[in-house]
Amino acid sequence: MGVYSLTIKPPTDDAYIEEALPLNYGSETYLQIYDAGGSPNRIYIRFDLSSIPTNATLLTAKIRLYYYAFEPANVNPRGRSVSAHRVLGSWSEDNITGTNNPSFASTATSTTTIPSSFGWVEWDVLSDVQNMLAGNVPNYGWCIKYDYENRGTLYASRAKFRSKEYDGYDPELYVEYAIPESFTKEVRDV
Repeated sequence: MGVYSLTIKPPTDDAYIEEALPLNYGSETYLQIYDAGGSPNRIYIRFDLSSIPTNATLLTAKIRLYYYAFEPANVNPRGRSVSAHRVLGSWSEDNITGTNNPSFASTATSTTTIPSSFGWVEWDVLSDVQNMLAGNVPNYGWCIKYDYENRGTLYASRAKFRSKEYDGYDPELYVEYAIPESFTKEVRDV
């Protein structure tokens, strides 16, 4: 078996929504989550999986977003729990809003915390990608959100990540996989 890695970027679609508002943020250069009660912000993101070989055995699949800022300046979200949930319906970054966004799985696929310093943040979505490639579930991507979204505005924080519209630090899906080495290759390598 040969083991390979693949970084899929940019995503086909990325946007954030503000719950209950019919506004589209699909062309922004950033993605953000917000944990204020009544107006949480959530990220929707989807990747094209067609570059993963059909005979691959997946070993790793991680969504990676580049965390670069938070606001307000006096409310640092470090240590707050953030989860990726598999999205259950179709959407497009050009028209998704806080009033038409599809639902997502109630159980998180992966949870991480906002780090104390800026940089890449990862969510392990191996099981979802395996199921998408096997045709068990459609690929509608993921919703990334704070686990707790009911803070008062004095304690709520916006964590900001780069979107694909920003020049650099594209959101990515990092994949490691194994595929059988051909008999010919094995003989040649001996």
